[in-house]
Amino acid sequence: MSPEELVPLVDFRHLSDVLTPAEALAVLPAAEPGRAARAARLRAEGYPAYTTTTGRPGYEDTTLVRLAKEAVADGFGQIEPKVGADLAEDTRRMRLARDAVGPGVRIAVDANQRWDVAEAVRWTTVLAPYTPHWIEEPTSPDDVLGHAAVRSGQSVRGATGEHVADRVVFEQLLQAGAVDCVQIDAARVAGINENLAILLLAAKYGVPVCPHAGGVGLGELVQHLSMFDYVALSGSWDEGSSNTSTICMSTSPRRRRRAATVSHPDRARLLRPDEAGVDRGLSFPGRAGVARSDGHRRPARHRRPEYR
Repeated sequence: MSPEELVPLVDFRHLSDVLTPAEALAVLPAAEPGRAARAARLRAEGYPAYTTTTGRPGYEDTTLVRLAKEAVADGFGQIEPKVGADLAEDTRRMRLARDAVGPGVRIAVDANQRWDVAEAVRWTTVLAPYTPHWIEEPTSPDDVLGHAAVRSGQSVRGATGEHVADRVVFEQLLQAGAVDCVQIDAARVAGINENLAILLLAAKYGVPVCPHAGGVGLGELVQHLSMFDYVALSGSWDEGSSNTSTICMSTSPRRRRRAATVSHPDRARLLRPDEAGVDRGLSFPGRAGVARSDGHRRPARHRRPEYR
């Protein structure tokens, strides 16, 4: 689509003090040089991803170290453990993770909104010697000024957006200098149109975008927005996207470190029969699934699924 076709898809209400349609029309052509080469690279290599599965709370040290090393061996250039429960424990786990992957692999950390502002500044300052790539959601996602205070109070980059409800809050985060990496979500805001507005805002402020993904199908749904941003807006290859799953048709297990481009509509969100619940007897309490022509069972609507 041309810039003249894309820009009218954006609702500029409550954004025009920062981004006007005319400015958006200028942002898109500015990325035209090199666009064909970026698209070719994307098709050839896939879009880089990072993994969040190496440092879940409660993992034993041996598990954390093993998963971190396996992630690097699998081709991931970034891992992201959880932090926030205990500072001494987080410091020790960060040291283990850094020793496991070496200085050339990025380690981001995710606090999942655990801290108040002063606590976030103190905690992140202590972790800074282990060179975290960013601190994700250090405080409430609704607290724009809190994020700005965390960012100005210490040296680690800030990332947020997973739970941001609309484009206006993203506008405020960018205006306040509160975020170094914008983490859009395919399902949190009002679809592609609103995410396009957020991508344009990030491009205007020169802030990279790294979508939130993970979970069943979320990586596949958001990868197209990452790819659009790379090809048509920012040209940024470095931040990547949180790791794609292997449950949808677009992702091959051999390319888990990369989000593969797709050539067929809807293929990114079609479930793989060998991975999804259709081959595990998906049913609903009190009612059997509905038979499909291919022999699988389609679950009844509006009921909680169970695996048996």
